[in-house]
Amino acid sequence: MKIQKGFIQIPILIAIIVGVSVLSGAGYVGVKQYQNYQVEKMKKEKEAQEREKEVQMATEAQQKALETAQQEIEKLKIESEQSKTQQKVIEQKLNQQDTKPKDLTITSSDLALYLNGVVEIECKDGRGSGSLWNLSGFGFTVLTNKHVVLNPYNSGNCIVYAKDPDKLSSNIGIYDISTDNAWRWNNKTDVSLMELKWKEVNFCDENGLNCIDSSKEKFKPIKSLNYSISVLTKCSTRMPIGAPVAIVGFPAFAGQSFQVENYGTGDVNLLTTSNGIISAQDDTVAPPFGDLLYPNYFVSAKIDSGNSGGIALSKTQQGLCVLGIPTWVSVGNYETNGIIQNIHNVMYRQ
Repeated sequence: MKIQKGFIQIPILIAIIVGVSVLSGAGYVGVKQYQNYQVEKMKKEKEAQEREKEVQMATEAQQKALETAQQEIEKLKIESEQSKTQQKVIEQKLNQQDTKPKDLTITSSDLALYLNGVVEIECKDGRGSGSLWNLSGFGFTVLTNKHVVLNPYNSGNCIVYAKDPDKLSSNIGIYDISTDNAWRWNNKTDVSLMELKWKEVNFCDENGLNCIDSSKEKFKPIKSLNYSISVLTKCSTRMPIGAPVAIVGFPAFAGQSFQVENYGTGDVNLLTTSNGIISAQDDTVAPPFGDLLYPNYFVSAKIDSGNSGGIALSKTQQGLCVLGIPTWVSVGNYETNGIIQNIHNVMYRQ
C-alpha cells in the first residue's frame, strides 16, 4: 500500500469525525446530568431545610402550648385552693351560725308540743320524772333514770301519771311500768326503758264510798298519749358551751299539797320547766378517763330531786333537739349545776 503524505484518507477522517461527535455528545450528556444532579441536590437540601424549619416551628409551638397549659394548670390550682379556702370560711360561718347560742332562745311555743310528753313517776320511796317514747321494736315506753325506779311497790311496778296538756297539774291517765322488764342500751348509763301498761285505779273516800274507777273516767288510751319527744332530732354529739337548755320534769321545789273533800289530803309536783345554758362539757366520762363515747353536760338550768329521768332540750338554728336526761346535781361550795346524760351516751349500743 502506498501512503500519500500530507493527506488523511477519507474513511479515517470520517471515523475521526464520528468519534469526536460521539465524545462531544457524551461530554454534553455528562455535563447535563451533573447540572441536573446539582439542581436536584440543592432542591433536596432546600426541602430538608424547610422541613427542619417546619419541625422546629412545630416544636416551638408545642413547647409554647405546653407552657401555656402548665400556666393554666397552675392558675386552676390556685383558683381551686382559693375556692376551697372560701368554702371552708363559708362552712365555718354556717357552723358558727348553727351553734351560736346568743341568737337562740327556747320559747314557750317551742316547748308547748312536748310538755305533756313528760310524765311523773311514783315508786315506793319517792318520785321522779320520765319521758314518753314510741320506739321501733319497743312500742309505747317510758324512759327514765334507773335510780328513779330502783324501789318499786311490792308488785314490782311504779305508777306513771300523764298530764293534761291544757292543765298540767291534772292527770289524763294513770299507768303502770314494770321494773322487771326494764331495758337499757348499755350498762354505763343510769337509764331504764319500760313498757307502758294500763292500770286499773280505784279511789274511794275515807269511808270507802264515792269511788272513782279509772275505766269510768275514761283515762286516755296509751296509744293516744304524746310521744312527740321520740321524733325530735337528737342534738349533736358535742353541743357547745353556752347553748340554751330547757329542763322539763317534776322537781321537788314545785311540790304542792292539797285537800280534797271526802278524800283527805294529797300532794302533787307540778310539771315545771327551767331554762339555762350548757355550763361545761364533762369529758371525764369519755376515754381515756371513762367508757362512754361523748361528754355529758353541766347546765345552769335549775334541777332538783324529782327532775331525775325527765328530759333536757336544747336548740340550734334548725329548732329544738333532745340534749339528754337530767340525772344528778353537782354541788359546789356556793352553787349547784345539774348534770345531763348525753342522749348519744344513753342510746349507745354496746
